[in-house]
Amino acid sequence: MKGSIKKNSKTGKFDIVVDIGKDPGTGKRKQKMKRGFLTKQEAEKAITKILNDINEGTYFESQKMTVCDFFELWFKERKSIVERTTYQNQLAFYNIYIAPRMAHYQCLK
Repeated sequence: MKGSIKKNSKTGKFDIVVDIGKDPGTGKRKQKMKRGFLTKQEAEKAITKILNDINEGTYFESQKMTVCDFFELWFKERKSIVERTTYQNQLAFYNIYIAPRMAHYQCLK
């Protein structure tokens, strides 16, 4: 995997593009683009961090999801971390108070 740095002629700032692998569904190459770095060194650090996260398996690409989708993933993780009764109480609280009021909102990037 690799990345590139280009200076934006309009803004005078640096932009990066990093190859982050292939889309498992389509097989097409996926890229991550970030803009607005003040110096080339900042851009190089950002590329290094993204590539390091990919190599360590800790890279997470943000995506739009509903609050319900987020909590579903969160509760799957919580189930193995907390005691059974704590998990049940948190899930009940979510189902009674949070889900009915926030299920239609989108998470912000």
